[in-house]
Amino acid sequence: MPTLTWDTVDVRNYHTGIDLGVLYDSDSGRGVPWNGLVSVTETTAPTLTSFYFDGNKVGGEIQNGEYLGVLSAYTYPDEFAYYDGSARLVGGVYLTGQNTKSFGLCYRTRVEHMSNERPTTYKVHILYNVRALPGQKIDATISSEIAPSLFTWNLSATPEDYSGFRPTAHIVIDERHCDPELWTLLARRLYGYTDNETDSIANLPPFEELMEILKSFWEVLIIDNKDGTWILKTRDDDALTVNSPVYRNPQDSEQYGGGIFTYETDQLKWLDEEKTHFEIRDSRGEPSGSTTITDTEENR
Repeated sequence: MPTLTWDTVDVRNYHTGIDLGVLYDSDSGRGVPWNGLVSVTETTAPTLTSFYFDGNKVGGEIQNGEYLGVLSAYTYPDEFAYYDGSARLVGGVYLTGQNTKSFGLCYRTRVEHMSNERPTTYKVHILYNVRALPGQKIDATISSEIAPSLFTWNLSATPEDYSGFRPTAHIVIDERHCDPELWTLLARRLYGYTDNETDSIANLPPFEELMEILKSFWEVLIIDNKDGTWILKTRDDDALTVNSPVYRNPQDSEQYGGGIFTYETDQLKWLDEEKTHFEIRDSRGEPSGSTTITDTEENR
């Protein structure tokens, strides 16, 4: 029998829909809602350069293409006229054919699951340094059937540099694999929020700042003191010094200066079926940057 399985209900999903479009000013980062989005079509295509020796192919090199796309919508924010080559002369009067300006863009797509036990999840797409060239627009005669005009723009984006990765202008954040606290934090930043005492406008962080938010975010942090102890710290600034190993016997805990604690997390991994030995990794999610506490028999 094969060890691989196909088409299990819990992994069947499909992508559909687009909503929550936001247009961001390139200077201030301030966002305004973009209603009426119909689609964003990415046309980025890498190219392959092949190498031959004596008529035989011996290798190839892939050149990543720049971000290109087509955006279509039934309407657009008034602020967008500033970015697609229209300039305000006086109130209600715009001159077309002017210089275009770059902007930021964010939109959300849906991931539907065939299993009723899994709710709809989303992917957030963030684009930096976008320029839009107006496409063809057809104004047709009025008939008995209403046919709203569809606006289209050809998109091009200038990538940003980031150490350790190829330059990019497009970031995709998948809710299925994202820390829930980070997902909430990003939503509040990108879409704005109003609480009882505080509020914040929708804002797109600069590229470097967003990368820092994504890379440095943690819900639980485990710090190795390099002396046989660890510090387990939460985002609420609760810190607990833990000895290695984590003793469950109160007498041992007192003897070795540790303590008994209860911690609920998806980051805990049981090392045996009896659930007597465990491993806890902090929530930064990077093997090279994460610290692990392991409770094993030989360490007791």
